[in-house]
Parts: sequence; structure tokens; C-alpha cells
Amino acid sequence: MNVRPTVTASTSASRCGAGTVTITATPSAGATIDWYAAATGGSPLQSGSTVYTPSITTTTTYYAQARNTTTSCVSTPRTAVTATVIPTPNVPTLNASANQCAGTGVTFTASGGSAYDWAGAFTGSGNPKVSATTAGTYTARVRNVVTINSVNCYSAYTANVTRYVNPTPATPVLATTGNQCAGTGVTFNATGGTAYDWAGAFNTQTGNSKTSSTATGTYTTSVRNAVTANGITCYSAYTANVNGYVNPTPVTPSYDWTGAFTGSGVTKVSPTIEGTYTARVRNVVTANSKTCYSAYTANVTGYVNCGGDPGVTITVGTVTWAGRNVDEPNKFADRADMYTQFYQFNRKVGYGATNPPAGTAISGWTSSINENTDWTTANNPCPDGWRVPSNTEWTALNATGSSWANANTRGNSVAGRFFGPNRTTCSLPSDMIGCIFLPAVGIRYYTNGRLAEQATVGYYWSSTQNNNTISYNWHINSSSSNPNTNNKAWGRSVRCVKDN
Repeated sequence: MNVRPTVTASTSASRCGAGTVTITATPSAGATIDWYAAATGGSPLQSGSTVYTPSITTTTTYYAQARNTTTSCVSTPRTAVTATVIPTPNVPTLNASANQCAGTGVTFTASGGSAYDWAGAFTGSGNPKVSATTAGTYTARVRNVVTINSVNCYSAYTANVTRYVNPTPATPVLATTGNQCAGTGVTFNATGGTAYDWAGAFNTQTGNSKTSSTATGTYTTSVRNAVTANGITCYSAYTANVNGYVNPTPVTPSYDWTGAFTGSGVTKVSPTIEGTYTARVRNVVTANSKTCYSAYTANVTGYVNCGGDPGVTITVGTVTWAGRNVDEPNKFADRADMYTQFYQFNRKVGYGATNPPAGTAISGWTSSINENTDWTTANNPCPDGWRVPSNTEWTALNATGSSWANANTRGNSVAGRFFGPNRTTCSLPSDMIGCIFLPAVGIRYYTNGRLAEQATVGYYWSSTQNNNTISYNWHINSSSSNPNTNNKAWGRSVRCVKDN
């Protein structure tokens, strides 16, 4: 009796998708393997081989039967050997977080798969994947991995997904145009960037140039570069803080001079040369590398002169009358018969005898004076030792008598009145014993300083006020010499007296 052969071992196999699969079976000694599609019956698919490589589209079970090559005896039952077709895995989904700035990586996350195999920016398995934090472009794709019977089957790769890690922008340069004085703001300028994000005094503001408030204070700010690319804005480091200062306006003027004097110093002394010296001064304060100035004071005028020659004088009562008018402050006129400067009541500022001419207003003329005082010593326009006569003293002079003289009739180049005991016989320039001459200088209107009535009328101030706005004065013309009361803002002539 013959012994049946046996299948001593078999190996099933798997593959991904349709195709050939290699399966094997091992027979006992003296036998070979025939392959069948069914457990019983049917014709062999392949005979005499321990290896079978069918082409399949689905998982299929085959049957190996050992056959003795001498006796043709076969094993029973046949041995099942399976060729497995593993379906192609589905393609997973790949998403990535937003683009980032240097220092933070982009996260790529796969979903919908069993396991994952990466390509591009990443390799190997795992999920999720995080890019490097350095600036660059990161492109990745991934596929699904399904393992069955120790066989790895892969889906197709996803489409590439690209994300960006933007570089850190360069830190800009921040500077000011210089510290300022109150009323002007400090300007801060940023350069070397694309766009700018401010902190400190201009927190969250944008733009490359910022100007502080004009108020006194310290203004501190910093700025960073802002670059937008790939849908994300990245920032540089902030610059160091920069301070700008708005210095206060100085209050007490004392150091910076203009006019008659220049330079610094608390006290200034004019030259000893005869003249008019007008000056003003402002305070200078230097702080935070910025020099600030106060407003100038009002002009202050001083005079250096010897008073000039009063001419031939006349004594009336307890005073001596000068023979000439005051021309510029603190100085007698060069002649008795000349037009001289005009003065407002209790003022030491002279206005031109002929300039500006008749009918022309004077810019800055004071049209109203309201003060309860006679003419003060501080505002005396007469030379040293002389003063403006009182109304009583004018009355006493008038009592000596007066005589009108048209121009060029008694040595006088302009019209006027001779006063004194010899008023009818004296003449200019040398025969003036016992008389003085008052020219008809005219007047300047209180409203605007325009010149009028020159050569026909003379108006002379007394030092005596009538009330806050009205004062006494003396009026001469061709027919009379009379006291008058008028607005203190008129411009009139000044004749001086001195006490005996």
C-alpha cells in the first residue's frame, strides 16, 4: 500500500491593489504541489510547482495539493493558501496653521488616515509636524499608510501645502530733529523700515514721522519696523527709547540784548557820546541742548546829552524861562525860531516836528491817556535842572505881555510870539534881552498824531492836569495868547523852566 504525500507548510501572501501575488506550499519528500481553485474537484490551475503567482484583483483563496511524483498519490484534504488584495488607502487631508514670523514654526496636521508618511519639508511618520522656526518656505505632502499582514499600503500623496516663516525685520533707526521751546513740538523720524509701529508717546500709531504736543514736557517713544508678507505682519525689535524735550518759555528777561546793546549780561551802560539809546532784553535759558528765549521786553529809551543851549533866558517870578523849546528829549533846540518835536502829556517820547508831514497819521500813536497825575519827574523831557512849567507859571509869563511876529519880520524864520518886557523891540537872534520867542509850531492830533496848524498856532504844555484825561496848556496865535484845557493825548510843544 502506498503512503499519501502531505503539504508540510504553506505561505499566504498579500499585496496592495490588483496584481500578482506569490504564494507557496511545501510537500513531503518525493512529492510536488498542484494548485486548485477549489477545495475539491476541478482541474489544477498550475501543476508541479511549490510557487504559484496568480494575477488577482480581489482576495482569493487557492488550494495546494501534494502529489507523489512516482505513485501519483495525492494529499487530502487540500491546503488552503490565501492571496490577499489590500485596497488602496484613501488619500488623507492635509492642513497647516497660519504663516508665522521667525521664532515660531508652522504646524502641518494630517487627518483621515491610519498612519502617515511625509514628504517635502518632513520625512518619516508621525502627526502633526512642526516646521523649523527659522525664516523660510515650508512645503509638505503626506500619504495614508495601511498595514495588513505586515504589508504597508500607501495612498496617493496629498497636494503640496506651502507655508511661510517670515524673517524678523531689521530694527529701524529713530531720531529727533531736535528739542524745542514751548509752542513747537518735537518731531521724531523713523527710517530704515517698511512701515512703523510706535510705542510710548505715540503708542499704537503708524507712519514714519511723529510730532509731539507743543506743551512743555518730556516725550519718550520707540518704534519698530512692520513688514507684511504672505498674509502676516512681522515686527522687528523696538528701537531704544528716544527722548524729546519741549522746554518752557523763560519768564524773567535778563540776558540777551538787542537795540543799543547786544550780547548777554544783566547790566548795560550806554556810551558817553551824546545820543538816544533804545534797548530791549529777553531771557535766555538753555536746557536739554536747546536754547529758549522769552519775549522781548518793551523798548526802553535813555538819553545822553548835555541839554544843549537854552538860549537867552528871561526870569519871571521865581523861575527862569528857557529861550528855546525842547527838541529831542532832554535837549534844547538849536535855535529859538525852529519847529521842534511834539510830546503827549506826561510822556518823554518826542514825535517829529515836520515828519510825518501834515495830514499823515503816526503808526502806534496813543489816542487816549487816562491817568490821575500831573507831569512826573520820571517823564520830564527837559534837560537836567529844567522842568515843564505849571499852569500858574504860564499865567505869570503871559502877564509880562506878548507880541506876534510873522515869519522873517524880526529875525525870526518862523511865525510866533515874543514874550517879556521888551517884547515889541527885541529881535532874533542876538537882541533878545528881556524877552523870549515861542514859535508857532502847530499841533499833532490826539486821534492819530497827524500834523496841523503849523506856522499859524503854537500849543504848549503845562505840567498841570485838569483831570484824568484833560490837562492845561497854552495856546498862541496871531491874535492872542490864552490858557486852554484839552485831551492829554494831543501832541504839543514843550518850553522849560528852572527854579531860581
